[in-house]
Amino acid sequence: MISSSYTIDLSNIKNEIRELLKLIETKNVISLAGGLPNKDTFPKEELKRIFEKCSEKYDNFLQYGPTEGIVKCREAIANFLKLRHLNVPPNQLIITTGSQQALEIIFKLFESKDITIYVENPTYIGALNCIKLNNNPIETIPCDDKGIIIEEFENMLKKKKSNFGLVYTVPTFQNPAGFCMPNERRKQLVELANEYNLLILEDEPYAFLNYTNEQFFPIKYYDKNDRVIYTCSFSKIFCPGFRLGAVFGPDDILKKIVTLKQTEDLQSPSIGQFILAEYLMEGRMEEHIKEVIKFNRNKRDLMAEVLKKYLPQAEWVLPKGGLFFWIKLKGIDTSDLLNKCIDKGVAFLPGDSFFAKRDDKEHIRLNFSYAKDEEIVEGIKRIAEVVSKL
Repeated sequence: MISSSYTIDLSNIKNEIRELLKLIETKNVISLAGGLPNKDTFPKEELKRIFEKCSEKYDNFLQYGPTEGIVKCREAIANFLKLRHLNVPPNQLIITTGSQQALEIIFKLFESKDITIYVENPTYIGALNCIKLNNNPIETIPCDDKGIIIEEFENMLKKKKSNFGLVYTVPTFQNPAGFCMPNERRKQLVELANEYNLLILEDEPYAFLNYTNEQFFPIKYYDKNDRVIYTCSFSKIFCPGFRLGAVFGPDDILKKIVTLKQTEDLQSPSIGQFILAEYLMEGRMEEHIKEVIKFNRNKRDLMAEVLKKYLPQAEWVLPKGGLFFWIKLKGIDTSDLLNKCIDKGVAFLPGDSFFAKRDDKEHIRLNFSYAKDEEIVEGIKRIAEVVSKL
């Protein structure tokens, strides 16, 4: 058989998100499953105007561009990241096709049975699947509702014999758990990286979706020794269809990222880069983000109200940002619950998908940004009806 010649083992790779979304498309199902922004937040009229402006302003608007990214876009993003208290030289920033591409390339760079990848427990499924394609051992870091528990992580490191590792973290409004690591823990994590010869891969796709007045600095902000590789995305705050993200970090790693990116897609699409650059240079992003925050906060508050009313037995913490509720239903196998809920016309993501060992069956992740208000209410009611019969 032809398949017997395959050298990559995909047997342990499952992407429940994609499979579930495909299923939802074929049925009349309320989706609380994906991580989709709401289309009502997309600045469509502005994009029409900027498209025309760019087509007239830039001769290379529809042309190939450099692998590292269009210079104007790199400059605009570097300036924008000052809002996150990051001073990034534009020539040290690489545009990627969504932050997912950055994750895939970086994990590929560190593929080795001798390099341990440390992940939060739970963590983003898209990162887990990248890691599982490689030969790295995976260690899960204990977390609470504020993220990585530094003391327990240090105890893990003291027991390790290897002298290098890569820590993957989504410290700000994490997917799926929604936690936000306090600044003090971020500083301590950098200190651990310095002491135990670790690199940190910081993934910040949700950082600008902050529904509080609290300020959370990136882990990269505390990094004085080039221990942190930083990635961000514009999918959650602008338009996911543009598939635009960015990465920066140590020079030697950036050079390797560019080399690998050349083999994958040569460059991220020029059109989206020029449009994003112009939008940022016009100073429109900050006001747009305020509108997105207001929109999403209302959705979050509605879901919280409905959960209290219809699922009072559920355990959860109000997310300070991001797009998700992380809910514990004690004593319930949520994969089995999902199948019953789909029959009732509502879908969510079962929590075991986000655990490296798939050893937690009691959690579900609910997205509050995508569905209409009436669908949020009806969707939670349907889940509660199924739960009441278990």
